[in-house]
Amino acid sequence: MIEDPVGTVVVFADLLCPFAHVAVHRLWTTRRLLDLEDAVVFEMHAFPLELFNGPGTRIGSDSEVPVLGRLEPDAGWQLWNSPDWQSSTGRCGAPSGPTPAASATTR
Repeated sequence: MIEDPVGTVVVFADLLCPFAHVAVHRLWTTRRLLDLEDAVVFEMHAFPLELFNGPGTRIGSDSEVPVLGRLEPDAGWQLWNSPDWQSSTGRCGAPSGPTPAASATTR
């Protein structure tokens, strides 16, 4: 069993998923609105869905942004404007080998 300190919220999210973007934005917003920024820490972990579902398409994610953007217009939405082969995550398509999950604890 993994134990985390009291006040720690462990979040696993796909970095490229618009639905995860909404959820994480709402977590940060709610923590701020409840004035819990000093009491609650988010421990963020990457959960790349393409490792389980195969490579996704940008067309799929891009088509979700306008719909989800209306749910959370202040979430910092922007479409990817570079060629598909340029990735902010440093990878494109299916990984060629084991990929360590990125993790960070943020306040």
